[in-house]
Order: sequence, then C-alpha cells, then structure tokens
Amino acid sequence: VDGTIVGARVARIRELALPGQQVMVVETNYPNGPAARGYSPAAQARYLEDAWTSSRDAGVAGFLPFAIADGSGADPDFSAQDQANLDVLGRALRGGD
Repeated sequence: VDGTIVGARVARIRELALPGQQVMVVETNYPNGPAARGYSPAAQARYLEDAWTSSRDAGVAGFLPFAIADGSGADPDFSAQDQANLDVLGRALRGGD
C-alpha cells in the first residue's frame, strides 16, 4: 500500500474544502500482520514514512498514526507528558473548552 495517498488526499482536501485551514491526519496506519497476507512491521514502517512525508509536504498541522507496532508484542511506555499532550489536543479539537 502506497502511503503517499495520504498526503495526496490532504492536498486535495485543503484545495477543495478547506483552503487556508489547518488539516490534521489522525488514525492512519497499515497492518503489521498477519505475515501470511503479506503484512509486516517493515511494510508498516514504509507506509508510515511515506504517509508522514507526503502529509508534511502537503502542509498538515499534525499527524497521529494509529496502533503502531514493532512486532514484539511489547506495550509502549505512556508517560504523564504523553497524556498531557493528548489532553491539550483533545481540548483543541473540542474548540478549547
């Protein structure tokens, strides 16, 4: 799967629907399994790199991928600062309330 489609869609949305507005990409990703169907952590990494680069080039204000995995099965550390950052994002998306 070509991750550059994400940036192409961002550019098109900004052009047609939201000229001059900030756009944020949320919950994009590519599966990292099952391997029998051709999915892998390496393919996921390629997709995310292409999606991020093309989105950045299209002028996104933010990029939040969903369910990144490295195939190890380990849970990532989630710090108090991570939670605070998500709280700020949530308030901004709700209009600052």
